[in-house]
Amino acid sequence: MAAPRLVRFTSVASLRAGADQWDHLWQRSEGVLPNGSAELIAQWLEQFSPQANFTALAVQHDGQLVAALPLVQRRPARLVAVGSLPCNTWCWAGDLLLDLTSDVSTALAVLAAEIARLPWPLLRIDAAPLESRRWQHFLAALDAAGLDHVQAERFRIGTVEIAEQLNRNWDAYEAAWSGNHRRHLRKAWRRADEAGGVTLDLRRPQSAQEVEALLNEGFQVEHSSWKGRSGSSVLSNPDMRKFYLRQATQLAHAGNLELAFLRHQGQAIAFEYGWASQGVYYTPKVGFDHNYAQFSPGQLLRYLLLQDAFSRADRLAVDFLGPLCDATARWATNTYPISRLLIGTGHPVGKALLASYRHVVQPVRKMLRGKRAAPPLGIVEIESRPAPVDRPLPAVTGKA
Repeated sequence: MAAPRLVRFTSVASLRAGADQWDHLWQRSEGVLPNGSAELIAQWLEQFSPQANFTALAVQHDGQLVAALPLVQRRPARLVAVGSLPCNTWCWAGDLLLDLTSDVSTALAVLAAEIARLPWPLLRIDAAPLESRRWQHFLAALDAAGLDHVQAERFRIGTVEIAEQLNRNWDAYEAAWSGNHRRHLRKAWRRADEAGGVTLDLRRPQSAQEVEALLNEGFQVEHSSWKGRSGSSVLSNPDMRKFYLRQATQLAHAGNLELAFLRHQGQAIAFEYGWASQGVYYTPKVGFDHNYAQFSPGQLLRYLLLQDAFSRADRLAVDFLGPLCDATARWATNTYPISRLLIGTGHPVGKALLASYRHVVQPVRKMLRGKRAAPPLGIVEIESRPAPVDRPLPAVTGKA
């Protein structure tokens, strides 16, 4: 049996050429987002870092990839160049890929040894789910290789664990909501009903033409919200519209795209750009028409989407894929941390930067933030307790 060997992808073209092997590993990796495929990483690089140095480190064993880490050069605050995952506030793309059925320790030892030879003094991974098994194995490999590293939690993401925690029991989930949340939803439904009602329209487009038409309609809804007024909506930036159209078309081709609309008298008043992969539904982008704010359209859309998720055998969980806030905490049953991971490659500059972060930056941030706050009160805690006695919320109706 051949020993694992390192493979480098140093350009968008080489990554696309190796897409079959890369995507086979991506599909075997646990909990990786849909945009971890080779083509979607390539699209991110072409949009956001077309001139930056790119290196994807991969480990091949017995003819197939068993571990991979895509890295692109960045200069945070215009300082020294570092390696980073392809990730920014517009879109995450790329993650640590790992076949957990392989010889994990050997594969990651090869990866860690190559990290020590990178030209950058530091790797700065800004969006690492370090509690996941693949990242825990990676941290152990860094320790074994003697690579210094420091981590800091940045935010938490809320999830609804449909299969594992709730066992598809919608009634138990609904009964565990806070009284304020239930009252708010009842008022929103009443206002919507009095004005003619709302329906869920859930689409899984197949053709590029259908994707474009639905995406334009959805992003017009987003543009009607505060994002349009602030200039942060997709339609405020023509290049971003093209990027999301390419991404959505690729996701639809792979069967990972779901577009959800809340309609009032046929008009879309809330929209969600959703991804589905490995039983998990992700919500990377949502928006609603500010003119219908009295209906709380975003919350009504969330309610109908969750009720739909509980009815489907292929849904294991919903991941809100963004910093936990009150709007998502009121629905969430669990959270997980997203952390920043800094890894020194052994270069003196990297050692100095790590020391500065560990002994200056982290203590100052801890002092400014104080003790870590408890999870928001909106987190749903499932327990044995009687359901509140009030009018039940409506069931899903009008799905396309």
